[in-house]
Amino acid sequence: MFTHQDIILPIPPPKEKSPELQARLAQLQKALDNKRYSEMVADITVRERKAEELRNSILPTSRLQLSFGAHVLVTMFTFWALAYYGSKLYLSYDELWAGMLGALGLTAGLLLETLLLIVRSNRPVPLEERMPELFDKAKVREAYALVREMKQAKAQQKTIGKQRGGGAAKQLQQGLSPERQSGPGSEEDKKTQ
Repeated sequence: MFTHQDIILPIPPPKEKSPELQARLAQLQKALDNKRYSEMVADITVRERKAEELRNSILPTSRLQLSFGAHVLVTMFTFWALAYYGSKLYLSYDELWAGMLGALGLTAGLLLETLLLIVRSNRPVPLEERMPELFDKAKVREAYALVREMKQAKAQQKTIGKQRGGGAAKQLQQGLSPERQSGPGSEEDKKTQ
């Protein structure tokens, strides 16, 4: 039946992508391009990469490294001195125990500085850096405006509820139910008689 003839089907219309999807795709494409570029120039940018690694490390500058080292030495010396001279006072000047407790003080100072370095290096990333979209001023203003509108709508609903429910509350306070408003000739009064 269809021999020697081509079937021509209509071309479907192109699908439009949502703006969120387009933004995400652009972001992924940019990240992929950056990765490919960095792989391409990896042998040229050795110094820059090392500098970037140093900037992202715990102690990026030599000044910070030296000050941290001096701090460790002072802490270890302080712990050694406290342990050594404290044990001499309490253990009646026994040199063997003073030396052992001094070494234990050195170890305690080193462990304390190691613990402080671990805590400092595992400091959580500030929220501003992790989620910058939370600190976008336009979005924050928009969110506050929405919250304000919601509060106003809730307050209006409360006032409308008070206006409608105010009469019923007064009737309940007087001891009259809403059904007995019609007077002594109402249906309930007739049923009870």
